Amino acid sequence: MSLKRYVHIGALLLAITALLTACGQSATAEKPGVSTAVVGREMSFTPALVTATVGKPITIAFTNEGVIEHDWAVLNLPAHDVRATEAEDGHSHAAQPVSNASPTVHVAALPGKQSDVTFTPERPGRYTIVCTVPGHKEAGMMGILTVVE
Repeated sequence: MSLKRYVHIGALLLAITALLTACGQSATAEKPGVSTAVVGREMSFTPALVTATVGKPITIAFTNEGVIEHDWAVLNLPAHDVRATEAEDGHSHAAQPVSNASPTVHVAALPGKQSDVTFTPERPGRYTIVCTVPGHKEAGMMGILTVVE
């Protein structure tokens, strides 16, 4: 074989290796997600309206700028891969029941702290966001999560 032929075969092998490597990376890469910062205060969320996309992970970075504990919970949302990180002080609480609805996505934070929750919505629709601390929903601490396709 001539040197020219070896060079061509070598270049072809490099191209095939690069292509296989690129295909493997794209097949195993995570779906891109979004992050939304939400601030809780007495008795509101900012923003109160949050949008997510079916099948795409979203992270809510929940910061409590209030003087008492608050949480951010979505009622009856079909979701998977729900993961919440605890506040810096290690404190978290279980969501309180709200009417006949149970929170499927929940994150809590003490005053001046931040906690995150990541989840992947499964169905489009409008879902109620509440603070499950007793009396807070009734005082207007609510919002809407709109899940689009």
